[in-house]
This record gives sequence, C-alpha cells and structure tokens, in this order.
Amino acid sequence: MPEVIMPKMGDAMEEGTLLKWLMSEGDEVSEGDAIAEIETDKVTMELEAEDSGTLAELIADEGQDVAVGQPIAFIQAEGEEAPSRTEKGGEAEGEEGGGGEGGEAPTATATQTDAPKEEEPEQPSGGEQQANGRSNGQFRASPIVRRLAGENDLDLSKIEGSGPAGRIVERDVRAALEDGSAKRDGGGEEEVDGQNGQAEAQAQPVQASQGSLQAAKLPEPTGWPGTTLVEPTRMMRVIGERMTEAKQNIPHFYATVEVRMDNAMALRKQLNEQLEAEGVKLSVNDFVMKACAVALRNYPNLNALYTSKGVELHGAVNMAMAVALDQGLITPVIRDIGSKGLAAISRESKELARKAREGELKPDEYQGGTITVSNMGMFGIESFTAIVTPPQAAIIAVSSIVKRPSYDENNEVVPASMMKLTLSADHRIANGRDGALYMAEVQKTLENPVLLMV
Repeated sequence: MPEVIMPKMGDAMEEGTLLKWLMSEGDEVSEGDAIAEIETDKVTMELEAEDSGTLAELIADEGQDVAVGQPIAFIQAEGEEAPSRTEKGGEAEGEEGGGGEGGEAPTATATQTDAPKEEEPEQPSGGEQQANGRSNGQFRASPIVRRLAGENDLDLSKIEGSGPAGRIVERDVRAALEDGSAKRDGGGEEEVDGQNGQAEAQAQPVQASQGSLQAAKLPEPTGWPGTTLVEPTRMMRVIGERMTEAKQNIPHFYATVEVRMDNAMALRKQLNEQLEAEGVKLSVNDFVMKACAVALRNYPNLNALYTSKGVELHGAVNMAMAVALDQGLITPVIRDIGSKGLAAISRESKELARKAREGELKPDEYQGGTITVSNMGMFGIESFTAIVTPPQAAIIAVSSIVKRPSYDENNEVVPASMMKLTLSADHRIANGRDGALYMAEVQKTLENPVLLMV
C-alpha cells in the first residue's frame, strides 16, 4: 500500500509541519490531487498524491511536526487492506522511524498561504504513553528537538510535551529556553527515545563544538496597549537560526569595489531598444549576475561548497538570487548562468521571482545554488554586506547606482554612475587575495560590458 510521506524539500530540511488536511479518511483520491498543506522552512505548500485510490488512514495530526521520510497517510488501492499499526513502524503512536529521504518524495506545489499553525491537540494517554512525552521512561521527540535541547543544555525530563500523545515538540523546547525551567542539573543520563544522552550525543553532531552559542533568554512581552504579538513562521525561525549559525561559525571576510556603470547602462539601453519587440527588458541585476558568473571562471574556489568531506568545486555556476517575501527570504536558482545570454537570464530571473512571490516554486528551483547575489539597490541602499549562505563560499551584495562627480581622461570633473558591490566570503575556502582579485575582475567586466557578450 503506497505511503504518503513527509517530503524532503530542502538540503537542510529535517522535518515539516502538517498544517491542514485537505481531504478526509475514506475520500477517493487521484494522482496529483492536493491532499494536505505542509509548511517547511522555505514555503507553505500543497502535498499532492502520487497514487490513486482511497485515503485509507491519516497518521499525522494537523499541527504536528513530522520527520522527513516518515509516513503521514496511506492510499489504499482496490483490493488492498490497510496495514496494522505494528506494520507501520509505530509512527501512528508518535515513535521515530527512518527519517531519511525514503526514495522519491511526493510532489509538492507551493501555495504561499502562510496559514497560521494550529496548536497540536493534547491526546488522551493510553497504556504506556504519558502526557509528559514519555513511554517507559523514553522521551518522544524528533531529532531536531533533541538536538535543540542538547545544544542548550536542557533536560527533556523537565519539559512538558504538548504534541500528540504527549510528544515533546519544538515549541516546548523553545518555551523552556525562554523561561529557563529545564536546565540540566548534571544528574544522571536521560533516556531519549530508547537511547541515553551519551549515545545521542555520539549520534548527533555537537554544534557547540563548532562555536555556536546558547540562545539568550528573551524578555516576556510587555502587553502594552497598541502592541501586537506575532508568532514567527517556520520560515522566519529557520532563517534566523541558520543565519545566526552562519555568522557564528563561518569566518567571514569582506571586499568592496565601486563600479562605474556608465558603459553598462548605455549597453543596457541599446539592448532594451532592440529587445522591446520580444517583450524583454534587461535589468541592472541581469548584468551584475552575468558579470559575477563570468568572473568566476578564474576563481573556482568562490564557486564552491564547504562539505563534510572537503571543499567541492563546481564547474557550472548555479546563481542563487535573493527574493524578499513578506515572511522571509528565498533564493531561487538560475542554473549554469554563465552559459546563458542576458536575454535568457532576464526571462528566467523574472519568472523565478514571480514564482517565488506567488508561492509556486518547485524544490529544484530553489535548491542547489553555488553562489548568491543579493540586490537591495532598488531600495536606494548605497552599501551593505550580506551573510554567507552555507554551504556556499560566497555572496555578493549589490547596492544602488548613484550619480557622483568623477574625472575623465583629461582630468576634468564629469558625472559618473557608480555602484558598490560587496563580497562576503568564507575564509575557510578563499583568502583575502582571492576575494580582492575576483571583485576586481567583476568590476572590470561591468565597466567593459562587451566582455559579457563573449
């Protein structure tokens, strides 16, 4: 009987939240039907059925965090019988399973509804299960929850589980972090889903050893008149956590160049006049992304990923471009951008940005970037620095074009269109000389934009 599993929708995704069931048990479904709404760290999306049949059983509850690869429902074909609870590996009772990718992930289409997460209902305890998240002294918590507790030296035995069957969920740990009620007192090793704390520490990477810091205790809301309390979305929380980790653990260095954009702007105007009939309008960002890709030919260590087995150098440039959303940020990817012309880059970038804002991006459209460009020039920002997105080696911050006095070849003052570009790079992969030479190459390419045409 086909399982409907929590799909892996991002390289770093470990679990997702089942926000809402769109169908009920016993409903007939066809391949491609939207059966549930799930929330990941990137988007809120509809989960589509990969098989046709009867939605035989809904395993996961609305509001429940489910590990990647774990079943959330079964689709029963004609003549099949629904598997028993024991055949499903105990997931219906809140136990952990494989958690891996589990083969092909179900198709998911982003809808960008940003629906509020419903509270996970308390379920009556039965048999060995207790409301505090234990069964025979074992804690029911996902790997990400256990790791979060371990990183912050929290004792899971002191945390009350609010998830289904008393499962300890992420918000329980974060609440304990804020009120300081569950600090480990050093006594004994706690049991975690059948494994003691020592075994779990061996199984999970210890982030503290990489220099991560414990979360600071946050103040209670003031509740003053005129204030509104807004719960961060999963995307906002995960972005905050990853950027904090990146800033703490990646040794950043920065290099800024000021580019004279007069020639690029003149070429852009000329090309846009010729492309107008085709409905193409080149943006400044199209020129910048192309120049950044062209310049990488001589600096492959900046088109690289920092992996567990070493630095992975990439031949093709998969350019991630930052797109701001109301609830966070997403970086759709233009693949092999160095081999594409400006018109093709313009079409693809605009379509990806539209999909991002309308919640229509597929996972393969925002995964696999090898370097990122972040442009805030349209907001009038004259200079800024960006945080490297792990595991990438670099990100380029693009500022606005500003008219400034400059000198021509006759040493006379003339107006010039100037733009600042700032590289943020991982010093474990590249050094300052690499960054300086690379940014000089980008500057040279944009000031002589005919180089973009070869």
